[in-house]
Amino acid sequence: MTARMSRKELAVALGPNSPLRGRTSRNASPEHDEQVKLFEWARPRDVFGHPNYKISYELAGAGARLHPVLGTSLFHAVPNGGKRGKLTAWKLQLEGVTPGVFDIALDMACGGYFGFKLEMKVKGGRLSAAQRDYDIWVRMRGYCTAVCHSWEEARDALLEYLALPPTEALRPFTSLKDF
Repeated sequence: MTARMSRKELAVALGPNSPLRGRTSRNASPEHDEQVKLFEWARPRDVFGHPNYKISYELAGAGARLHPVLGTSLFHAVPNGGKRGKLTAWKLQLEGVTPGVFDIALDMACGGYFGFKLEMKVKGGRLSAAQRDYDIWVRMRGYCTAVCHSWEEARDALLEYLALPPTEALRPFTSLKDF
């Protein structure tokens, strides 16, 4: 008797050109898929360390080769949205998950900004009221923001931000004793 493979295992076995390689899961949205592509471009390899890319192998990790900070934890996703069960949603609210917070953050100061916040939207998607408030709030406090509708648009926004000159610290940080 042969073991049955899951759809995901079969897609991996068939390789990157498999017709089964669509969304990353049944519940994944196009917004999720675009964000996955952005992180595959930014990081040298996926979380599991094998070439299971949704973009071409040559592009995978290109962001970190251009700007090493993209391969670090300073560039990260914020697990704020998505569909969840009531119990999970309640637990996340207790942990501090807040409506409106953007999907992606780059905690690196450039061009006089304190950091970069990025929201991914499907084509034609718009910010919710909570996201508009968050956008205004963080821009008023010195952050650069962008709303992007594809991973390529997000990549270009990141590269434009990273092309800005580094922001000089008023007080160089050497240890926590300095504070």
